[in-house]
Amino acid sequence: MFGWPLIYWAKKPSPRQRYRIASVDRIVPELGYARGNIRVISLRANMLRSNATFEEIALLHAWLRRVTTPAEVEFRLELKQRAYRAKELYESDT
Repeated sequence: MFGWPLIYWAKKPSPRQRYRIASVDRIVPELGYARGNIRVISLRANMLRSNATFEEIALLHAWLRRVTTPAEVEFRLELKQRAYRAKELYESDT
């Protein structure tokens, strides 16, 4: 959902890694953890979904689109790209 790789096992995940941990999500909570009613998503996505309705998420999305300027979007994307590049360089040196 967020475009980052999920972590399926971590003995002691860092605070940043914690949100990337794979989590089982019930599509229709009332049906429980039944076959066909589950999907694997990040813990972060599952936490966001846990108690918000679709309408609340849609309202939040609409509000964020109204208040976020194109320059802010570009800035955030640039920061993410820099962070990924820095991480790749760090991991290739170790």
